[in-house]
Amino acid sequence: MKLARIDSQPLRGKRVLLQIELPPPGHPFASYYLNECTETLDLLRERGAHVLITGHPVHTQRPESVSFSAYTDELGRRLKSTLPFFATPEDTKKAVSALEHEPAVMLDNLLHIQGEGGSAKAHVKILAEGIDFFVNEAPGTLADGYSSSVHMPELRPAFAGMRLSERVEALTELQAGKPSPSVFIMGGQDVAASIILLRKNLASMDSLIVGGIVANTALKGNALQMGSSVLDAQRQSDAFQIIERARLEECHVELPIDHMIADRISSKAKLKSSGREVPEGWMSVDVGPKTLSNYEKLLKKAGVVFMHGPLGASDVPEFRAGTIRLLKFLAKSGARVILAGEDLCHIAIENGISFPFLFPDSRSVQRFLSGQELPALAALSPR
Repeated sequence: MKLARIDSQPLRGKRVLLQIELPPPGHPFASYYLNECTETLDLLRERGAHVLITGHPVHTQRPESVSFSAYTDELGRRLKSTLPFFATPEDTKKAVSALEHEPAVMLDNLLHIQGEGGSAKAHVKILAEGIDFFVNEAPGTLADGYSSSVHMPELRPAFAGMRLSERVEALTELQAGKPSPSVFIMGGQDVAASIILLRKNLASMDSLIVGGIVANTALKGNALQMGSSVLDAQRQSDAFQIIERARLEECHVELPIDHMIADRISSKAKLKSSGREVPEGWMSVDVGPKTLSNYEKLLKKAGVVFMHGPLGASDVPEFRAGTIRLLKFLAKSGARVILAGEDLCHIAIENGISFPFLFPDSRSVQRFLSGQELPALAALSPR
């Protein structure tokens, strides 16, 4: 899928609504999300556009309660100007009008406006008044189908931001197995979502690496002893079957051949290595060194790597070693690397391991790769 990008348009003097996504102020991902929208914001300003910045929160259970006011100083610093802030739904018209004499303004969290979380259109029409172009630079919230994301493209010419366009193009190529060889690394906790995603993409992937609870479940489904390891008991058969189906599709599969095991999920737990099986009273909390060596040998030749979720019980720092080692290896490889999942992306950012494609809020990428429609993305697609 190729999206029309805003850099294809004449922008001088145009009023542009730039929709972004931000976590609650102070969140560990705050700087990351600010950096993600900076390229498009800089492009708009350098080409003489007047920009209304607004959007939705991510990484919060109560998105409607979040205010973006704490971000105005940092965004203003990046813009090298004061950024007027409009805090209430009643200020929407004022914010649009202010673009006549301001290079950029910010309107608070759109979920403060009644109807934004549903299909209401009246407030979107008010937003569109006086706006020339709509730009979506919010990949994480594509899964939410917010009213403005879906209806603004019906009312005004709509374009993808620079980063959103690059991400969608990378995911589209990943679905086609490009650049080859393609490797999927499935870790984390959500076995059901991983199985759905794999079923949709097995035919195009060259290799599959499995870790985390997904691996525990598949190994248990293959009648291996997994001790007290955390797994999805209801999906043992499904997990084993998807591994067998991958092999039938001539997809190379790598499962853990050794584990780091602990007597409990705690930083004070006893930790030791084991073979492919886990004894009673112990649980797999990370992949072992032999497994990591196998993974690294396979990944040396990868053209693209999609990694979803960590390889171990990442809520305990001591159990992140395998994930960190693999991320450092990937960062030095020549492959295009796409990371998805809050825990995995947090580990990468916390350890200063940089990648061009991160999806901390992985709902959109999961649905995209699983073949589900994203209404906000469909609204941007060429008609």
